[in-house]
Amino acid sequence: MDLVGVVFERLTVLEKDPLRDSNGSSKWICKCTCGTIKSISQRSLRSGATRSCGCLNKEICTTHGLSKHRLYVIYKNVVERCINPRASGYKYYGGRGITICDYWLEDFINFYNDMLPIYKEDLELDRIDNEKGYYKDNCRWVTRQQNLHNTRSRMGSSVYKGVSKNKKSIKYKAIIHKDGEIYKLGTFDCEKEAALAYNKKAYELNGEYAYLNKII
Repeated sequence: MDLVGVVFERLTVLEKDPLRDSNGSSKWICKCTCGTIKSISQRSLRSGATRSCGCLNKEICTTHGLSKHRLYVIYKNVVERCINPRASGYKYYGGRGITICDYWLEDFINFYNDMLPIYKEDLELDRIDNEKGYYKDNCRWVTRQQNLHNTRSRMGSSVYKGVSKNKKSIKYKAIIHKDGEIYKLGTFDCEKEAALAYNKKAYELNGEYAYLNKII
């Protein structure tokens, strides 16, 4: 399909981009009426999801006050920690391969429309699978406590959450915390066995909001 010369609202297609987006869709180099040149996925152009380089999004946010909406603040924080190496927390997100899908990255309104129907002011954005990125099917709104249950460990002597190596031996301990309580799950010869014990107790305590270690 040749889209060169085709106009999509504020965007005019100049040439095909040799790169593809994260979903394997073709991308096209486009020029916006504001003068900005940007590469945009074919899927987003043809569906109408992307109608400008982002300037239309800024105008909409300004016109309707969305730039001050809590969703916009959440969105900007997600984008920053996924794509900006200088952002606080980048090493825990973009630095370890956590991405934001092109559909959301191209336009805040796409994120807004996807997440607003299930949004509540007192909830936080959470990824269902912490090893995957930010996209509609992997995101939900949860309470602060539920979010903490589904957060991976950032530090420790093991690659698994809730598992640590005993300094006085070569064995591994499994421990989980909830509501101020400490659950000591035992000592294990194998790091994976300790991780499995943690997974079992985490699911028992926190259900679908539990962070479950992926055994490698």
